[in-house]
Amino acid sequence: MSIKKFDMLQNKYLPFWIITFAFLGGLILPVLVMDGMFMDGVLYAAVSKNLANGYGTMWWLKYSEYGFAEHVTFHEHPPLIFWIQSVFFKVFGNGMYTERIYSFFTCLVTAFLMIKTWKLITKDNESLSKLSWIAIIMWMLIPVSFWAYQNNIQENTMGIFSLLSVFFALKAVHLKERVWMYLFLSGLMIFCAGFSKGLPGLFTLGTVFFHWVFFRKQSFWMMLLQNTFVIIVCFGTLGLILLIPDAKESLSIYFHDRLGSRVSGAAEENNNLYRAESHFYILKRMFWELLPLMIVSVITLLIYKINKVSSKLEKEHYKWIGFFVVIGLCGSVPIMLTLVQKTFYAVGSLPYFAVAFALIIAPGMAERIARIDVSKRGHKVFRVISIVLILGVLIVTALQVGKVSRNKNVLHDLYLVDEHIPENTVINVHPSMHNEWDMRVYLVRYWLISVDFNEERKHDFYLMNKDLGKTPDSSYVLIELPTRKYDLYQRIED
Repeated sequence: MSIKKFDMLQNKYLPFWIITFAFLGGLILPVLVMDGMFMDGVLYAAVSKNLANGYGTMWWLKYSEYGFAEHVTFHEHPPLIFWIQSVFFKVFGNGMYTERIYSFFTCLVTAFLMIKTWKLITKDNESLSKLSWIAIIMWMLIPVSFWAYQNNIQENTMGIFSLLSVFFALKAVHLKERVWMYLFLSGLMIFCAGFSKGLPGLFTLGTVFFHWVFFRKQSFWMMLLQNTFVIIVCFGTLGLILLIPDAKESLSIYFHDRLGSRVSGAAEENNNLYRAESHFYILKRMFWELLPLMIVSVITLLIYKINKVSSKLEKEHYKWIGFFVVIGLCGSVPIMLTLVQKTFYAVGSLPYFAVAFALIIAPGMAERIARIDVSKRGHKVFRVISIVLILGVLIVTALQVGKVSRNKNVLHDLYLVDEHIPENTVINVHPSMHNEWDMRVYLVRYWLISVDFNEERKHDFYLMNKDLGKTPDSSYVLIELPTRKYDLYQRIED
């Protein structure tokens, strides 16, 4: 291909790429730069920040002075994500933007891996290979996708390792490149996904098997050998780690108290916050989350038909669509096994659905773009519009700095009480405020202030929700502050 033709090809696709990342950034950045974040995201940031600052160790993570879920140390999840995010705190410091930088970083890495995976499966079709941006748009059309990256949830990181495991597996079994090395890497990445989120991270263990189901590029026995090898690498890595005494002791708490109770159903009884009314809740939520993709696909295909644009799928496209849908279902349907369900638990499965739906409309888009004449005024205007859009996103994002996206009253009060409470201290909080997790995690994340619900242990400060209509005993006096939700009391000398 001549340099001139190559440049023309790039000019055709560049505005689409600019608009894609304007769309991605516009959905995430304006919220991400604001104060306030989903409780889980703040919690994970707090544990990671503590590790970065020497409060806790690799295997004995710390949340606060009185621990978490009846343990002095933190064992709600495997430690890998906290290790990774703690590096960001060491590099970028303890400010509130560190977890936001990390969360957006995971978004960009996920987008990059989706692009690489798209190019792998369209390797023999140059026109389709240029359309990976469609998958990114489809991915961002799923509401919980962009919400996840606004809120630093664990599935963001887990999803990266899952995508890497699929990418490496396809390099081995589809492209036949360095088969055993890539299968080893695939198994290692599945382990990392599991070491990030536990059992949900293992949903790509059957990638080699499902590839065989749709493509039959090797014999059944070779597929079985290869898939077994991937499983051995995954669990063998875990076995090696369990040889470390601290790792074994720490992970045994996670396996028994966290994972064991979830599987047995004990967590379903105790975790009403995330308890669903039915095991089928996640299927209903997945339908609504994927509905925008279905609507866009149907409308796009109708437009192709009206404009007589060929959108015929080749046989291999159908195979890839089936393959990615099945992988996506592996990452979402098993959530039904427990009643502790939230839609964001399925975030790791969403890139696969996005790729599948993108493949449906990609052939017609390739033909439509092939008709574009880059020398015409319309395409030049299109390029200008794309640049204006991304500049608009940057301006809107900058205007959100200093604002609050959620928990406005909570944060308003906590910034006021922080002026009176020393960092790295413990305060009393009324026992009935136990479920006010937003307040609790912000105190730990921003100021390492731990809360104690035991009123027999008296600390220097006492935080009380105004709505309770209660006051602590006479050993505390009210500090007059213009708060909205909480009153702060200070203990007087006996």
